[in-house]
Amino acid sequence: MPDRIPPLNALRAFEAVGRHLNMTRAAKELFVTPAAVSHQIIALETYLGRKLFERQQHGLALTTDGAAYLPQIRKGFDNLRQASEVLDRRRPVFTISVPPAFSAKWLMPRLKSLRAELPSIAIVNEGANDGAEHIPAGVDVAVRYGRTDFFDVISHRMLEEVVIPVCHPELLVSARRISGPAYLLQFPLLYGRASLPGEGFPSWETWFRWAGLVRSPPPAGIAFDHHLMTVQAALEGQGVALAKRSIVMTDLIRGNLVQPWNAPYPLAFAHFLVCKNESPNAAQFEALRLWFERELADTLKEIPTSHIA
Repeated sequence: MPDRIPPLNALRAFEAVGRHLNMTRAAKELFVTPAAVSHQIIALETYLGRKLFERQQHGLALTTDGAAYLPQIRKGFDNLRQASEVLDRRRPVFTISVPPAFSAKWLMPRLKSLRAELPSIAIVNEGANDGAEHIPAGVDVAVRYGRTDFFDVISHRMLEEVVIPVCHPELLVSARRISGPAYLLQFPLLYGRASLPGEGFPSWETWFRWAGLVRSPPPAGIAFDHHLMTVQAALEGQGVALAKRSIVMTDLIRGNLVQPWNAPYPLAFAHFLVCKNESPNAAQFEALRLWFERELADTLKEIPTSHIA
């Protein structure tokens, strides 16, 4: 046998087939075709000058040589993984400060994608409307919700915010169909928190006027003091809520909520990605910015149109 290390792809194929004793399952794990795995096994056997597998009536089996070889190859791959983990532990942690509602309802469902982009991250939750000047020591970058008056920081406008009506889809099953915002008055209305100073979050009366319905104030409903509680009540089928679109995007895409009428109300606030000017992690900030841009654009494309209009 040549005094060289066999091709790495052939060794990966051998290790996978050795675990599964099945070419198809190994190919699925390696994201290649069974034929490609078979070619790699043949190449490795040719390289080593001995058979590693034999075909039996119910599938593959390791030969004596293959059974002796497999634990050593597996140990080698384990050593490679451990070496990479050591490097990951030495990598500086990139800390992101995110408002709790945005973190729970938008970021968490996409955390796997974010960790693929930035493996060494830590996430801390802070108030949505904290100013950029409140970025604490140890935090590299923050998602902030507000106006554009951020001083002494690097900031990037990520997402304009709008308010939309949402409810559980089952609430609409037996409802009469009306082509207008008055359609919503047949359901209980859920009332959320008051607007933040300068934000412009609408009351139901303001939203109905915006949607084109001018009439007496809407009927009383259930009131909550936190936006997430209002959204959760809508998820439980308790009525129709006015919600920030960023908070309900994922539930709209998954079909947990629907938008019964299409009249988005624009807010004066937007979501920004900010970091201190002296931040040494410019490359990671840029990677995070590009990730947010891509994921937010994809999310907006996936949101279904209004259930009615």
